Amino acid sequence: MPRIRDYDPSFADQAVAGGRKGWTRAEIASDLGASQIDFEAWAAAHEDFAAALGEADNEARAWWDRLPARAVTSGEPFRATIWAKLYASRFGRPSHSPSQPRKPAAEPKPADEPFDILAEFDLPDDGLGPKPPRGRSRR
Repeated sequence: MPRIRDYDPSFADQAVAGGRKGWTRAEIASDLGASQIDFEAWAAAHEDFAAALGEADNEARAWWDRLPARAVTSGEPFRATIWAKLYASRFGRPSHSPSQPRKPAAEPKPADEPFDILAEFDLPDDGLGPKPPRGRSRR
């Protein structure tokens, strides 16, 4: 079992400083000469470090969020595709995409019951009655 490095209270401030540079937790750990195991142990034992890691994550995301605006206002070239891929690998999805609440998955219908695809969507009733089946039109 690896030995946990001794905790220094200054690590909390250093973690937040790394977040302000856009660093991941791995980059912050490397800068502190620590491992992910050290981070987990320190966060479990020291509330200040756990809070600092959360703040560092927030600061890192904000740093990455600001990059496109900096590029637009500075007039410097910006490689949006590379930024988007790096951002998605770090945070999951671009922050400018609206978050859509997900509906709970519907229970699957047994195969012997008819399936109405339109019933699966919350469509407003337009008052025109049932729609004709969709398909190729014959003109």
